[in-house]
Amino acid sequence: RHPCRQVVNETTASRLIQSYYHVADFGLLPQSHHDFYVLTLRDPYDRTISAFVYEHFRNVQARGEVDRIKKGVRRDVQGACDTCFATLEQFVARLGGHGNEQSSAEDFVYPHHQSEIAYQGDCHNFTRAVFHGRVRIFHHLFFNYRKIKSLLPRIEDQTLLVTRLEYLWHDWDVVNAFLGTEYGTNAETVAGVAPQVSHNLLDPAQSSNTNEQQQQQQQQQQ
Repeated sequence: RHPCRQVVNETTASRLIQSYYHVADFGLLPQSHHDFYVLTLRDPYDRTISAFVYEHFRNVQARGEVDRIKKGVRRDVQGACDTCFATLEQFVARLGGHGNEQSSAEDFVYPHHQSEIAYQGDCHNFTRAVFHGRVRIFHHLFFNYRKIKSLLPRIEDQTLLVTRLEYLWHDWDVVNAFLGTEYGTNAETVAGVAPQVSHNLLDPAQSSNTNEQQQQQQQQQQ
């Protein structure tokens, strides 16, 4: 559970969180049993770009990780990436209209199983299917936030806590405060604080002030 035998000033979250789920583990969520779940969210626009760049065959190849792609589908993954979206710009372009057609990324037909890589002759629909998490081999795009939410058991009865990547330090402080109040005690926990969005993500001034405060807190702890 912990990488260290002794954790100095361990937070409430560190003591209570017992499992960690990522791409390889999301399939285990439906059978999980936890008192609460903490999800870390990222701006969807940034997350999509990052996922595309990370999953693209040429980048997997450049990292020397081609062996992680099953041999049976390796050629299809390479062909799909080279043919349909060799660049991020091509990927984005195919999410727009098709020829003279005016449509959105929501408009596509992909009647294939998630394990199939059916791109030949129809890059338009294939690219949109990848974008919407319909093609399993592109793991990070497949497990989008909608998919992860659908895998959580009894979601209407769950306690869901969310941290935002852009405000990670602040949000973990709030999560620790809530967990300390609901599930235990922590000398550094502020009682009675519930998770809430306290910063406007669209306000540059507020965002700048928050980042400065986080940096100051980190420097004080060091």
